[in-house]
Amino acid sequence: MQGSETPVHMGMIPRANNLIVDTIKDSKRCKWQYAVAVSFIEIYNENVRGLLDSNTNQNLEIMYNEGRGITVPNLKVKEISSFADFNKYMKNRHKKIEL
Repeated sequence: MQGSETPVHMGMIPRANNLIVDTIKDSKRCKWQYAVAVSFIEIYNENVRGLLDSNTNQNLEIMYNEGRGITVPNLKVKEISSFADFNKYMKNRHKKIEL
């Protein structure tokens, strides 16, 4: 899913993010405005935790909200504006994944 950092060997997730960021940059010529944010969760042994949060012991709850669909209250969300921003958060989340 991740692949390596070289463009030829990038995985699906970085390629998709790169496409999103490039599309947004192209759309700015039409005066369109977007806000893009990322969040990462890990579900392990029936525990849900946010991988961008410094409090790794907090067990989050996945909920269904009639108006918004599936939500995770208290999940940390970070706004990004470039592929480099996305990569920074992807690398940080790898450090917190349970193995």
